[in-house]
Amino acid sequence: MLAVVRLTAGLSLWAAALWGTLRVAQLPGDWGHEICGPWGCGPPIQALLACHGFWIVLLGPSTVIASLRMSPRSLIRLGKGILLIGITAMTAIVVVQAVTWLPKAYEFQKPYFIQRCLFVLATLVDVPIVPLTLAGTASWIVGAARRSHAASDTIAPHDLSVSGLSLAGHQPSVTVGRSSASTPGSVASIRPDGIRP
Repeated sequence: MLAVVRLTAGLSLWAAALWGTLRVAQLPGDWGHEICGPWGCGPPIQALLACHGFWIVLLGPSTVIASLRMSPRSLIRLGKGILLIGITAMTAIVVVQAVTWLPKAYEFQKPYFIQRCLFVLATLVDVPIVPLTLAGTASWIVGAARRSHAASDTIAPHDLSVSGLSLAGHQPSVTVGRSSASTPGSVASIRPDGIRP
Protein backbone atom coordinates (compact mmCIF):
# COMPACT_ATOMS: atom_id res chain seq x y z
CA MET A 1 0.00 0.00 0.00
CA LEU A 2 2.85 2.35 0.87
CA ALA A 3 4.49 1.67 -2.49
CA VAL A 4 1.28 2.63 -4.29
CA VAL A 5 1.07 5.88 -2.33
CA ARG A 6 4.68 6.73 -3.14
CA LEU A 7 4.17 5.94 -6.82
CA THR A 8 1.03 8.07 -6.97
CA ALA A 9 2.74 10.95 -5.21
CA GLY A 10 5.75 10.70 -7.50
CA LEU A 11 3.66 10.68 -10.66
CA SER A 12 1.63 13.62 -9.37
CA LEU A 13 4.75 15.66 -8.68
CA TRP A 14 6.15 14.72 -12.08
CA ALA A 15 2.95 15.81 -13.86
CA ALA A 16 2.90 19.05 -11.87
CA ALA A 17 6.52 19.72 -12.85
CA LEU A 18 5.70 19.14 -16.52
CA TRP A 19 2.72 21.48 -16.32
CA GLY A 20 4.72 24.12 -14.50
CA THR A 21 7.53 23.94 -17.03
CA LEU A 22 5.14 24.59 -19.90
CA ARG A 23 3.71 27.57 -18.03
CA VAL A 24 7.09 29.28 -18.38
CA ALA A 25 6.11 30.12 -21.96
CA GLN A 26 3.33 32.35 -20.66
CA LEU A 27 5.48 34.42 -18.34
CA PRO A 28 5.23 38.14 -19.18
CA GLY A 29 8.11 40.41 -19.99
CA ASP A 30 10.72 40.88 -22.67
CA TRP A 31 13.57 38.46 -21.98
CA GLY A 32 15.67 39.73 -24.84
CA HIS A 33 16.18 38.85 -28.48
CA GLU A 34 19.68 37.43 -28.34
CA ILE A 35 18.58 34.43 -30.37
CA CYS A 36 17.67 36.65 -33.33
CA GLY A 37 20.26 37.89 -35.79
CA PRO A 38 21.50 37.57 -39.39
CA TRP A 39 21.14 33.80 -39.00
CA GLY A 40 17.36 34.03 -38.37
CA CYS A 41 14.84 34.90 -35.72
CA GLY A 42 13.02 32.47 -33.50
CA PRO A 43 10.28 32.42 -30.85
CA PRO A 44 10.52 34.23 -27.51
CA ILE A 45 13.05 33.00 -24.96
CA GLN A 46 10.24 31.93 -22.62
CA ALA A 47 8.84 29.54 -25.22
CA LEU A 48 12.22 27.96 -25.90
CA LEU A 49 12.93 27.51 -22.20
CA ALA A 50 9.51 25.96 -21.69
CA CYS A 51 9.95 23.45 -24.52
CA HIS A 52 13.47 22.38 -23.63
CA GLY A 53 12.59 22.31 -19.94
CA PHE A 54 9.60 20.08 -20.70
CA TRP A 55 11.85 17.53 -22.40
CA ILE A 56 14.37 17.65 -19.54
CA VAL A 57 11.66 17.08 -16.93
CA LEU A 58 10.15 14.33 -19.08
CA LEU A 59 13.44 12.45 -19.48
CA GLY A 60 14.75 13.24 -16.00
CA PRO A 61 13.05 10.45 -14.02
CA SER A 62 14.14 7.73 -16.45
CA THR A 63 17.71 9.02 -16.26
CA VAL A 64 17.65 8.97 -12.46
CA ILE A 65 16.13 5.47 -12.35
CA ALA A 66 18.75 4.18 -14.80
CA SER A 67 21.51 5.74 -12.69
CA LEU A 68 20.22 3.94 -9.60
CA ARG A 69 19.28 0.57 -11.09
CA MET A 70 21.84 -0.15 -13.80
CA SER A 71 25.36 -1.36 -13.23
CA PRO A 72 28.14 1.19 -13.81
CA ARG A 73 29.32 -0.61 -16.94
CA SER A 74 25.83 -0.73 -18.48
CA LEU A 75 25.19 2.87 -17.48
CA ILE A 76 28.38 4.01 -19.20
CA ARG A 77 27.43 2.13 -22.35
CA LEU A 78 23.94 3.63 -22.30
CA GLY A 79 25.33 7.12 -21.78
CA LYS A 80 27.81 6.75 -24.61
CA GLY A 81 25.09 5.43 -26.92
CA ILE A 82 22.71 8.30 -26.18
CA LEU A 83 25.53 10.82 -26.46
CA LEU A 84 26.49 9.35 -29.82
CA ILE A 85 22.92 9.78 -31.03
CA GLY A 86 22.96 13.42 -29.94
CA ILE A 87 26.29 14.11 -31.64
CA THR A 88 25.07 12.41 -34.81
CA ALA A 89 21.93 14.56 -34.82
CA MET A 90 23.99 17.73 -34.33
CA THR A 91 26.29 16.71 -37.16
CA ALA A 92 23.24 16.16 -39.37
CA ILE A 93 22.06 19.69 -38.56
CA VAL A 94 25.41 21.13 -39.64
CA VAL A 95 25.37 19.14 -42.90
CA VAL A 96 21.79 20.09 -43.73
CA GLN A 97 22.43 23.78 -43.08
CA ALA A 98 25.60 23.67 -45.16
CA VAL A 99 23.63 22.19 -48.06
CA THR A 100 20.41 24.21 -47.79
CA TRP A 101 20.99 27.52 -45.97
CA LEU A 102 24.58 28.40 -46.78
CA PRO A 103 24.25 28.46 -50.60
CA LYS A 104 21.17 30.71 -50.38
CA ALA A 105 22.52 33.05 -47.71
CA TYR A 106 23.70 36.54 -48.51
CA GLU A 107 27.37 37.35 -48.24
CA PHE A 108 26.94 39.21 -44.96
CA GLN A 109 25.13 36.16 -43.50
CA LYS A 110 27.68 33.49 -44.41
CA PRO A 111 30.13 34.39 -41.59
CA TYR A 112 27.33 33.51 -39.16
CA PHE A 113 27.10 29.87 -40.23
CA ILE A 114 27.98 28.54 -36.76
CA GLN A 115 25.36 30.79 -35.18
CA ARG A 116 22.87 29.51 -37.74
CA CYS A 117 23.53 25.90 -36.72
CA LEU A 118 23.19 26.77 -33.02
CA PHE A 119 20.01 28.68 -33.81
CA VAL A 120 18.47 25.66 -35.56
CA LEU A 121 19.53 23.43 -32.68
CA ALA A 122 17.96 25.77 -30.12
CA THR A 123 14.70 26.19 -32.00
CA LEU A 124 14.31 22.50 -32.90
CA VAL A 125 12.03 21.63 -30.00
CA ASP A 126 10.09 18.83 -31.67
CA VAL A 127 13.11 16.52 -31.34
CA PRO A 128 14.83 16.54 -27.92
CA ILE A 129 18.40 16.63 -29.21
CA VAL A 130 19.73 18.87 -26.45
CA PRO A 131 17.94 17.07 -23.56
CA LEU A 132 18.99 13.67 -24.92
CA THR A 133 22.60 14.79 -25.16
CA LEU A 134 22.45 16.09 -21.60
CA ALA A 135 20.89 12.83 -20.37
CA GLY A 136 23.55 10.76 -22.12
CA THR A 137 26.34 12.89 -20.71
CA ALA A 138 24.89 12.69 -17.19
CA SER A 139 24.52 8.90 -17.43
CA TRP A 140 28.10 8.53 -18.61
CA ILE A 141 29.47 10.73 -15.82
CA VAL A 142 27.43 9.00 -13.11
CA GLY A 143 28.43 5.55 -14.39
CA ALA A 144 32.11 6.49 -14.48
CA ALA A 145 31.88 7.98 -10.97
CA ARG A 146 30.19 4.85 -9.61
CA ARG A 147 32.79 2.59 -11.22
CA SER A 148 35.61 4.71 -9.82
CA HIS A 149 34.02 4.67 -6.37
CA ALA A 150 33.60 0.89 -6.51
CA ALA A 151 37.23 0.47 -7.53
CA SER A 152 38.42 2.66 -4.64
CA ASP A 153 36.45 0.52 -2.19
CA THR A 154 38.41 -2.63 -3.04
CA ILE A 155 40.94 -3.70 -0.41
CA ALA A 156 44.48 -3.03 -1.58
CA PRO A 157 47.07 -5.71 -0.73
CA HIS A 158 49.35 -4.81 2.17
CA ASP A 159 53.09 -5.12 2.05
CA LEU A 160 53.09 -7.48 5.04
CA SER A 161 49.95 -9.04 6.44
CA VAL A 162 49.09 -12.09 8.46
CA SER A 163 46.60 -14.02 6.37
CA GLY A 164 46.21 -17.27 8.26
CA LEU A 165 47.43 -19.63 10.94
CA SER A 166 48.16 -23.31 10.37
CA LEU A 167 49.84 -26.21 12.11
CA ALA A 168 52.83 -27.98 10.54
CA GLY A 169 53.45 -31.06 12.64
CA HIS A 170 53.82 -29.76 16.17
CA GLN A 171 55.14 -26.37 15.11
CA PRO A 172 52.58 -23.62 14.49
CA SER A 173 53.28 -21.55 11.42
CA VAL A 174 52.00 -18.16 10.39
CA THR A 175 51.22 -17.50 6.73
CA VAL A 176 52.60 -14.14 5.77
CA GLY A 177 51.82 -12.36 2.48
CA ARG A 178 54.58 -10.28 0.92
CA SER A 179 53.99 -7.94 -2.02
CA SER A 180 56.92 -6.79 -4.13
CA ALA A 181 57.56 -5.47 -7.60
CA SER A 182 58.96 -8.76 -8.85
CA THR A 183 56.71 -11.29 -7.10
CA PRO A 184 53.42 -9.59 -6.22
CA GLY A 185 51.21 -11.50 -3.84
CA SER A 186 53.89 -14.09 -2.94
CA VAL A 187 53.19 -16.11 0.20
CA ALA A 188 55.72 -17.55 2.63
CA SER A 189 55.22 -19.64 5.78
CA ILE A 190 57.50 -18.77 8.71
CA ARG A 191 57.67 -20.90 11.82
CA PRO A 192 58.12 -19.30 15.24
CA ASP A 193 61.72 -20.56 15.48
CA GLY A 194 62.61 -18.50 12.37
CA ILE A 195 63.13 -21.55 10.13
CA ARG A 196 61.29 -21.71 6.81
CA PRO A 197 59.52 -25.07 6.34
